[in-house]
Amino acid sequence: MSDLPLVWTAPILERSGYGAEARNYILALDEYGVDVRADPLPRAGWRHRPAFGQAERIEHLLAEPFPGRHVHVMHLAAPAYHRRPGAVRTIGRTMFETEGLPANWIERCNAIDEVWVPSEFNLQTFARAGVDTGRLHKVHECLQLELYHDGVEPIELPGASGFVFLAVFGWARRKGWDVLVRAYVEEFATDEDVTLALLVVPVFAPIGDILDELRAFIRSEVGCEPERTARIIVLDVDPGTEGMPGLYRAASAYVLPSRGEGWGRPYMEAMAMGLPAIATGWSGNLEFMSEENAYLVDYEISDVSEAAWREFPFFRGERWAEPSVTDLRRVMRRVLERPEEARVKGERARTDVRARFGWETVAASIAERLEAPRRRARTADEVSLTWSGPLFGEGHEAAVNRALCRALIGAQAVRLALEAEDEPAPEDAADPHRATLVALASEEPRSTALSVCHSFPPPLSASVIFLSRDVPSVEDWVPALADAVDELWVSSASLRDRSIVAGADPTRLAVVPLGVDPVRFHPNLPGERAEGRLRILAHVGARGRDAALAAYGMAFGSSDSAELVPLAVAQREGHTYLACDCFLCLDPGELGALTIAEAMACGLPVIAAAAGACLEVCDDSTAYLVPLDDAAAAAAALRRIAAGSDEARALGLRASERVLRERTWRVTATVVAERAAALARR
Repeated sequence: MSDLPLVWTAPILERSGYGAEARNYILALDEYGVDVRADPLPRAGWRHRPAFGQAERIEHLLAEPFPGRHVHVMHLAAPAYHRRPGAVRTIGRTMFETEGLPANWIERCNAIDEVWVPSEFNLQTFARAGVDTGRLHKVHECLQLELYHDGVEPIELPGASGFVFLAVFGWARRKGWDVLVRAYVEEFATDEDVTLALLVVPVFAPIGDILDELRAFIRSEVGCEPERTARIIVLDVDPGTEGMPGLYRAASAYVLPSRGEGWGRPYMEAMAMGLPAIATGWSGNLEFMSEENAYLVDYEISDVSEAAWREFPFFRGERWAEPSVTDLRRVMRRVLERPEEARVKGERARTDVRARFGWETVAASIAERLEAPRRRARTADEVSLTWSGPLFGEGHEAAVNRALCRALIGAQAVRLALEAEDEPAPEDAADPHRATLVALASEEPRSTALSVCHSFPPPLSASVIFLSRDVPSVEDWVPALADAVDELWVSSASLRDRSIVAGADPTRLAVVPLGVDPVRFHPNLPGERAEGRLRILAHVGARGRDAALAAYGMAFGSSDSAELVPLAVAQREGHTYLACDCFLCLDPGELGALTIAEAMACGLPVIAAAAGACLEVCDDSTAYLVPLDDAAAAAAALRRIAAGSDEARALGLRASERVLRERTWRVTATVVAERAAALARR
């Protein structure tokens, strides 16, 4: 691990999510053996009661005076980021709960060395907003698991009885307290033995104001008198770190229909105690919550309401989830009436949390992250690489070059230089996704160990040529290319095998698969689907077009509510796929396989030809595979999807998980780094 001391600046003394996070990180790293110093902001004394011994240990670690040279973690909202004298590396630790980021967050994140976010959700939202992907890293939250055990005694909840639904949150519309209260009051009658217990952390409003707003909401928005609802209690206590497990032990289930989370710490704490947990099926909490270990509530993506952004103006203009009151009612009733099912989910939740989020596990991952720059500096296999080709245009090669080069910038074993065949437009420098590429391409050319050209038709001046499209004739093109360069990279094993059959030297061929951008293609993007109408997005290129059109004609008649939507290949975005119900592609070639991977990443059920490059992207567990040019088989698959069973949805979800795990541009960048290192050693 790093020899330099680590200074952790955060609201360590506060009763807040950032405060709890920071205390756990500092203590976990200290126990793991990292030289960590605590730097609390503000330094106004403890405002939260830590577990026994924690306050003393943190006070012992106070960074006074600051070490001369250190690594600095700023565990704060991004606008506060700055470089401090003596910090040889500045790291931000933060999160955000909407689909996007405010502009000042993007600027400050790109001004420091690294940004640590807790979840895949924030990796995607920060990158989509314009934070350099090379700066972004995922660092999970952690728990002191020793406090969460079966022997914990429940604390007293004055006024509670029967089945207790517990929620722990700060009083803000983002947390969905209005959705929760409405669903609870509308679902449960006054004579049912249930309690909704709200532990409201009074960081945003005093408890008296909270009670007044709650009563007014029930009266004016729900249409009930507060005294004539099923039992609701507001807990005006601070159990402290040691008391939180006892709070969860006193409850029967945990519920909070939040509109957006960077992580969702109370969910994790409740799950660590084996409570069945109910949450919105969107945002950062999905890092550790799933249908197998929790109850996920349906939602729609909507604009942040005026009531919410008036509480926190930085949410204005953003989008997040709007949980379904109807589905929350259904889920709460289910948890109450199916105790054995809820118990099993709770046990699975406890097992999952304990396996992944203990102090030692997360501290080890942070120590490894802190070591990464030094490990990179001493890596003998680090290769200097010039990548050339179109970069700022709208063609296939330019789009691939942008995505792959952004991933290579963050790769540990590559020092990248760019030679763009085209000129950036003035707006490219202002586009956060392209600005880094513009700057790198503007640097003076420098000598590198290896040059890779991805252009079409490809020149023969580079040491490596990357071919990622179908060529008119493999026999006429590929053997000559392979003979002219040190290595020819092709985008699929299918194209490699065809090249070998055509006479190319197999020792000069390597497969570098095309990837998917998880920021642009994932299931949670907004997409307006037509209600009551099946929309079939179809790849209708030269190959497979006739079979696809014939399949649609065989599957549906003029009286069917179905529509065939041709995919505009040059204008592919995630919302294009998500505006449709399934994807039909019978092109077995390179571009066909790429569009299939994008559709799968978005969670669409896919009908694909069981041939060529398609078989490297999907199989029978992630797509409906049909024989090449078999329109009748494709029509049968279309009818199965139109029948509306859960089969197609499950297929799409499995496909999305696989593609986003195995076929992203980061995976491709790793393959490029490995091939470049191998060539440099020759």
